[in-house]
Amino acid sequence: MCGLADGVLCLPAQKKTAGVTRRKERGAWGAKQKKEYILDRDGNKIYDPKKRQYKCKSIPTTDWNKQTKAEEWRAAWAQLCNQALEQNGHAERVDHRSYKRQGIDQIPTVHLGVADSAMEKRGIRTERGDLNSEIEVTNQKLRQLKARISKLKNWLKEEQENTDPPTLADYIQGILSRKVQTGKMVSCIERGSKRSRENQKKRLQYLAAGTAGTTDPKKTRYGAITDKAAG
Repeated sequence: MCGLADGVLCLPAQKKTAGVTRRKERGAWGAKQKKEYILDRDGNKIYDPKKRQYKCKSIPTTDWNKQTKAEEWRAAWAQLCNQALEQNGHAERVDHRSYKRQGIDQIPTVHLGVADSAMEKRGIRTERGDLNSEIEVTNQKLRQLKARISKLKNWLKEEQENTDPPTLADYIQGILSRKVQTGKMVSCIERGSKRSRENQKKRLQYLAAGTAGTTDPKKTRYGAITDKAAG
């Protein structure tokens, strides 16, 4: 099986040598790196009396230690996993990238490990398990907050597109709708504070400014309400 587990790549049909050896073209096993002696100006090996050996350095024979190689292996592993999931009819998909690289605003959980996972399954709380629970609750709150922000943005967008000023009927209907939702059909003007009453009067006077001199029964009724509130 080919896959990544805890950052270790297991290649198929190869020995588990922790990346120490490499496979040659003809199937023989070769070294991942080789030793090269450090020479002086005359081309002689330099002896190190402290280590009691000749000085040398390691020369890599592969590019496995490059960081870009790990990215390449992880991407290949994710592709193989997704192919297997699709072939077996599963909707889940694997992505080797972090949440940040995927553009997902979510806190990642920590790896439990074999021991902590077994303890959590038996109902024994662990430090990492508790941390993951806190992370899941935080992520849920973040999702709820993002949903509220999205609704607020949509409402602001609609208000910006609506250039027509609200009518008196719209304003009164909004007051009545809020009172119905709270279960209190009481006039805001009668039970509000003095400042609230004054603000309500000003709004009603402004919204009903266009009703003066009309014979429309509805508009006349709204003007009467305004006069009552202003008086």
